[in-house]
Amino acid sequence: MRHIKFYNESNTEFNLDFAISKIREEFSEDRVVKMFDDEWPNWVDDNWDESEYDSDLEWYQEHNNEEAQDVVYEEIISWFCKKFNKIISDKDRELLYNAIKNEYMI
Repeated sequence: MRHIKFYNESNTEFNLDFAISKIREEFSEDRVVKMFDDEWPNWVDDNWDESEYDSDLEWYQEHNNEEAQDVVYEEIISWFCKKFNKIISDKDRELLYNAIKNEYMI
């Protein structure tokens, strides 16, 4: 029996447009924002100075290195790779990461 690979479903080539389109289908803006909202509190120092900041989110925004964003973007990339059985190079992973970052800008 022959197995047919559909257009853009090759495991050997990385197609950024295909990846982003599938990610958009699965991850709405609201879903990604919720993922971020669930993640950023994990990156707030328990001893942040309340006299300088109005909230722990403000503290995170001032002191972060986009750790929460990184976790969310990497989770999305992992979903894509698992869902479509993809193994992507470091270069392609970086391209996808930057495309996701530009797409959602959390």
